[in-house]
This record gives sequence, C-alpha cells and structure tokens, in this order.
Amino acid sequence: MGFEGQRRHSRLWLQQILEIVTIEAFQSDDDGYLRWVETNVDGFVVNCYRNARPGYRMLHRATCRTIKTPARKNYTTQAYMKVCSTDRAELEAWARFRLGGKVTRCGSCNP
Repeated sequence: MGFEGQRRHSRLWLQQILEIVTIEAFQSDDDGYLRWVETNVDGFVVNCYRNARPGYRMLHRATCRTIKTPARKNYTTQAYMKVCSTDRAELEAWARFRLGGKVTRCGSCNP
C-alpha cells in the first residue's frame, strides 16, 4: 500500500473510532449536562477545572449523588466543567492527554 493508501486507511480508522466513542464536555450548560446524565445512566463523568489544567480530575458514575443532586444548580457554570462518556477507558485516556494525569476515582460511587 502506498503513502496515499495508508493515509486513507488511517483516516477511515480514525473516523470509525470517533463514531464509536463520544466524549461530551459541558461548560456553562447545566441543562445539557443534566440531560446527559439522565439519559446515560451507565455512563461516566470527569469533574475537572474548566481551563483543563492539571490538578483536580475526579471520575464518577453518571448516577453519583455527588455530581447530580437537586440541592445544586451550578454544575458547569463556576470553576468546574463536566466531561462525559459511556466509555470509562476513553474518558481516562482523555484525562491523561488533556489534563496531564490519571483520574481519581470517586469514593462514593466507585466507578
């Protein structure tokens, strides 16, 4: 296979991966975030700083009471953002790449 053939093959492979796994980030979108966790109860959420800096990066189940409670109204509008996926390994890989380290798993929901 020549260079162009390899490039086409690589693009197709990448496109297939992107269609399989979706990571959604929520900033200043509490309604969208709450809709996502309600419709993806088997999903996972990384709670991290909005500016994607290293430091705090906590992995939760979408059903975790600490990231989805009626007592709060500012899930994605303050210093934090939520990054969600139905694939835990993909979310952990995203955190290593974008946040520069491993996630800490929540002690309440044990993802």
